[in-house]
Amino acid sequence: MMRRLFRYSASLLAGVCLAGCGGTPEPLLPDLPKPGTMITLSVQPLAPAPPVETAAPNLLKDGDFQAWWAGAPAPKALTAPDAAFSKLERVQAGVKQVWDASDTYEDLAVRARARIESLPPGEYEIELTATGPAAATVSVGLWLDDPSGAVELDDDFIQIPPAPGLVKRYTKRVTLGAPGSLLLTAHAGLGLVRGAEITWGGWRVSPVGGNQP
Repeated sequence: MMRRLFRYSASLLAGVCLAGCGGTPEPLLPDLPKPGTMITLSVQPLAPAPPVETAAPNLLKDGDFQAWWAGAPAPKALTAPDAAFSKLERVQAGVKQVWDASDTYEDLAVRARARIESLPPGEYEIELTATGPAAATVSVGLWLDDPSGAVELDDDFIQIPPAPGLVKRYTKRVTLGAPGSLLLTAHAGLGLVRGAEITWGGWRVSPVGGNQP
């Protein structure tokens, strides 16, 4: 008995199989978006950003000592000292003060000094940034500048012992019981050797809390 062989195409067989299995199959993952479709998976509320703290203003204008007219003996924020006692030099870090003689027991007019005018009563923070000093202890005195003359509050308000090459920040607070203008004066005395020096990176006078001039 002779057997006949029949050839069927693959597409025909697939069609027969699909028809016999109940028609066109459903996709396995019907919930997936089409390519290029954007969907939102979840929405999470963001925590509110913390308030940005605003730095207190420096009441000593140009207290970073970067404003310095060509040929002037001192930056704008300072009054130049008597050159017989000390001199100021402009440097990248601020201003270098070099002493030839002690000015501790001399009149305020021979010292390097800064004046902050017309402050109301309240609390203020004094901040100094300095490199050194070398070969002396340097102090910044605090005086109340009154029309009748300067009144000493503390002539060694901030005292800086020798620390050659070290950059440090010094802060201290003072409370004014009456309105007036402040004088900050730099002087060197204890252990001074000619050529003693300090580099001032900046002086700041800032109101504390809600105290605003």
